[in-house]
Amino acid sequence: MQIEDHIENIVCEYFSKINANLIKNDKLFSVSVPQNFSNIFGTSLLKFYFDPNTSAPSDYELFSPGSNNLLKIINQCLDLGPVAICKLKNACIHSDAIRFYFFVLFESVISRTKMIHVDIILDSKKIIDIKNDDIEKYDIEKYDILNNKELSKDVFDDCYVEAISFLEYTMMKLEISNFQKDCINLRQKEIQSIKEEYRIRSKEIQEKFILLRSKGQSAHEIDRLIDENQNIREDEKAILESIRKKYSTIIDFALIGAVLFLK
Repeated sequence: MQIEDHIENIVCEYFSKINANLIKNDKLFSVSVPQNFSNIFGTSLLKFYFDPNTSAPSDYELFSPGSNNLLKIINQCLDLGPVAICKLKNACIHSDAIRFYFFVLFESVISRTKMIHVDIILDSKKIIDIKNDDIEKYDIEKYDILNNKELSKDVFDDCYVEAISFLEYTMMKLEISNFQKDCINLRQKEIQSIKEEYRIRSKEIQEKFILLRSKGQSAHEIDRLIDENQNIREDEKAILESIRKKYSTIIDFALIGAVLFLK
């Protein structure tokens, strides 16, 4: 599934959840935002599209990672947790499944974001990959179906934990590792630059020290240089520690939605 599909599903589920009137015209979307949500977007009418290759009028916004209104929707989803209901074709799986949508944040001195999903069979907790062609229809309004399904909190939590583990240790393991390596490389470059700067400053003090000794200067002047050199070493140590903290990495998997697939 392309990232545009992820974003479209999440956005459509969100607007259905808040009972907004969503109209789709080919690849262009417009939505009348309910009054109690219009203050979030600063307007009661949003116009947008998801495919960057779509030719759209200037008053339509491309909903893609980094989009201002998309970030507002994602933040809302963190609170509302929209759940959609889907029916699967008979040729697909023979058990109910759930799809978790995650907004992944790679955070350090550089930041990256990604939207991704994980599909899991409810009873076996097996990771699967449900294709778009296997989905008959989104039915994002009939939330009463959830009340008739015995989806316990324990089952939901177990599937969620399995999804997080799969993302962190399998699906995104290489991507996480590469991000951390990028941060380490940037950190090492800055550390080397700082060390070189303080090496030069320390060398200058040493040269002054040798010069003062050769001229028989007072012990007071020599002690002053020794203290200055010690201060420089302490400054360097503090700066290097702050650099190490600055380049620490955080990988956050924020659950922004879920789809229940019914057999």
